[in-house]
Amino acid sequence: MRRWALVLVAMLVAAGCDVSHVKPGAAVVITGRALSATGAPLSKVQVHLYKEADFGEFLVGSALTLGTLGGVCLFPAAPAICRKGFTATTDGNGTFRFRIKGSDTQGIAGNADTIDVVFADPKGAHAAASTTLRFKVQQNTVRLPAARLWDAGLQVAPTTSGPPRFRMSWRALRGADTDYSAQLLDSARGASLWTQSAAGTHTQVDARVLEDHAAQAAVTARSDLGHGVHAVYLSSRRALRPTAGTPPSRQRPCYALTGAAPPLERFRQTVCVATDGDLESPSHLVAGNGKVVTGVLVDLVGQARRVSLIVVRGVAGTVVIEISADSHTWTRVATATGPTIALSPPGEPQARYVRVRSPGGLDESLLAEVSVW
Repeated sequence: MRRWALVLVAMLVAAGCDVSHVKPGAAVVITGRALSATGAPLSKVQVHLYKEADFGEFLVGSALTLGTLGGVCLFPAAPAICRKGFTATTDGNGTFRFRIKGSDTQGIAGNADTIDVVFADPKGAHAAASTTLRFKVQQNTVRLPAARLWDAGLQVAPTTSGPPRFRMSWRALRGADTDYSAQLLDSARGASLWTQSAAGTHTQVDARVLEDHAAQAAVTARSDLGHGVHAVYLSSRRALRPTAGTPPSRQRPCYALTGAAPPLERFRQTVCVATDGDLESPSHLVAGNGKVVTGVLVDLVGQARRVSLIVVRGVAGTVVIEISADSHTWTRVATATGPTIALSPPGEPQARYVRVRSPGGLDESLLAEVSVW
């Protein structure tokens, strides 16, 4: 509960300077047009509207990534957020219309929350391309710019030399100053296993971040449509077979840590959920006497070994990542902020123990997974 309270406070502080100008009980009408990648109207297609503050999936474990929601809601095991929003259906001209209340666009402090309007390619099924329009409501009538799907022509292939990697390439989004990100998505639930910024229209992804999980590869493009509306385009997805296998840390024992700075108390976990291979679910690490869990220590067991990659998922805030050969002398590898962190220690040092901890004493009991290669 402490973690959720801190997140809520942070959200309210961040939103404090963006007070809604719409009365809570007032009617709000939002209209727009959904178009195919070629510009043809998408007729009789469902369009979804969500308020981002309702996305509990963004706050713990692995997350739904902005732009993936339109496709995720097509999955059989769609997350609960898909049932919390509003749905409209386009007419023959691709036009959609939502009529909601001002309170549906606001947070509990009266701030204007970010609204997402999402539609997906009706022919794409679970691999559908989708487009998300993000904006805040500050008036009773909102006319969104017409929005298209993106035909990215995504290509994915394993590299033929060097460490195991996937090369991803795609077509540029026309007529926009665009930021791109490569995405690896869980094949069953659509949650994001990995997100990586990309410069231009291609990138390479370390296959080890996927471990032994089947996935779908996609790419997102973000652009500013003006008048406070931003678009996030998700490409159609390509099936991706894992090539890296399991990390040496899989099923290794771990300890919950308490305290903000060394010396830290350790509490051995009966079963280490932080190394069980589930890259999405929170670990729910526990400590004695109800103390706040501020991190985790993973024991690779046996002698120290070379460490070439550390991946930490489900981080609540900023954490310090450290390694040790004997659990007494520690070397700081990095200080980084989540929710997902991947780093390669310089020189591939020898280590048996990996420690992830919050230097501010924040609750990290819901950390999802620590993987060490």
